[in-house]
Amino acid sequence: MTGNILAVASGVTFALFNIFMRLQKDGSPLESVLLGNILTAAIGVPFIVGSLPSPSGWISLFILGVAQLGLSYVFYSEAIKHSTALEAILILMIEPILSPVWVFLFMGEIPGRLPMIGGAVVIGAITIRFVLRNLAGRPILLKYGVSRRSRR
Repeated sequence: MTGNILAVASGVTFALFNIFMRLQKDGSPLESVLLGNILTAAIGVPFIVGSLPSPSGWISLFILGVAQLGLSYVFYSEAIKHSTALEAILILMIEPILSPVWVFLFMGEIPGRLPMIGGAVVIGAITIRFVLRNLAGRPILLKYGVSRRSRR
């Protein structure tokens, strides 16, 4: 039960993160992300005492922190200025959906039925969202300065 409560809390806080990032679209959301990561690091440091990583562990932590998290947050902070909060959340959901695909392709592990259903729901939601938006006369590519003529 504790795990379920924490999972729901994680989802709610992730949604709030996206909403608040979107509210800063005219400002600079990168500073908020930087402050949040500094705060997270400060809170996490006491828990690392007593089990410090090896030198190769520190290198891995640095690479993952800069490359995997840091660069993705920089790109996300810029992209959120050009999308709605819903689009930002749906697009971010592609990564966990593709994880079973990568595992299948590189490790040969076949995903179960529930991950396949979950992936289909998210991909379907993304597709329906973009199709409905396009049918409503608001082509997404026009929003980013690409005209219909230049796409041909």
